[in-house]
Amino acid sequence: MSNFNVPRINNPDLPNGWYAQADGFSNADDSCSLETSWRLTSVAQTFSGLRGVLFDPQMDTSNHGCGIKLPRFSSRLGTINLSFNLQSNFTNPNSALEFINIGDISNMCDVKFNSDAILEQSGCTATLTDLGTGWKSLSLVWEITSSEQLSIYVAPPFLLQETGETGTMIVDNVRITLP
Repeated sequence: MSNFNVPRINNPDLPNGWYAQADGFSNADDSCSLETSWRLTSVAQTFSGLRGVLFDPQMDTSNHGCGIKLPRFSSRLGTINLSFNLQSNFTNPNSALEFINIGDISNMCDVKFNSDAILEQSGCTATLTDLGTGWKSLSLVWEITSSEQLSIYVAPPFLLQETGETGTMIVDNVRITLP
């Protein structure tokens, strides 16, 4: 899997191994990669000391929400443990991002979150832990029950740019343990 520490050669604003897309269904960038609503941070902006990725809803002007995703991958049956650090200064308490496995209902995991709370969760168990200095860690425990391919996608569940959201969210140190 890929963290956010290495920039892509063909687009240094995006992390290597991740795609910018509006729907999360393909293994390629779409027009949202040109918006820079997702862009790499400096090391100084993160909790882990590695580069992170920043989501800026004011740059998300595609009218369908821009997200980032890993390429589809296969996993053995069993438990996936996934975690990452996050910090935001969202101005609206309902502003959030969504972590979702796109396309496979039998292995569904869908979590809407911000740095204050887990707003919704389905198909997996999410926990938010305070790390101090405004940082939280989001941990997911996700049971894989069929051999369908997985597509990890992180995106705004609704268009925050249209609600006037001026804050941002930084995500860093993605850690995935496969069964």
